[in-house]
Amino acid sequence: MNQLMMQPAPVVRTGIHALQAGRISVVTGWANKALVILTWATPCWLHQAFLSRVMNG
Repeated sequence: MNQLMMQPAPVVRTGIHALQAGRISVVTGWANKALVILTWATPCWLHQAFLSRVMNG
């Protein structure tokens, strides 16, 4: 599996715990959390341009 991807078991455990706690949203892993924070902290045009470059090569 890709080194950047989390293993399924911890993701499922986190999701189940969040569901039991009544949370409607949860982000697992430090890299995913960092990406969410950067997305919130940057203007929309900037992260759209970045993601476009990453996805299109």
